[in-house]
Amino acid sequence: MIDERFSAQSFAECGLDTDEARELANLLADEILNELKLIIKPQLLQIINHLNNEGHNISLSEETKDYIAFCDHCLEPDNYYKLKIDFDMIVATGYAHLISNEADD
Repeated sequence: MIDERFSAQSFAECGLDTDEARELANLLADEILNELKLIIKPQLLQIINHLNNEGHNISLSEETKDYIAFCDHCLEPDNYYKLKIDFDMIVATGYAHLISNEADD
């Protein structure tokens, strides 16, 4: 859940280019992935359902925090599949300035 843990103040308290800021940014990336997955996965399942209505036999084959994979007949004993659909999500986060901490202006 995106909440006060990720406020501007929380990041500022971590400092620029610190391990703490990197950890908080990584946690934010994980939370963004979690929220996106709640939205995206039902849409993917709807697409899979449409494809199955067109004669495929697609099912979920693998899922991680940032990856969802489906394949047609992937549960057969010889691990053969006809159609494979992979969905990767990438979220990049960071908290740092590209300039020094000192004001130039």
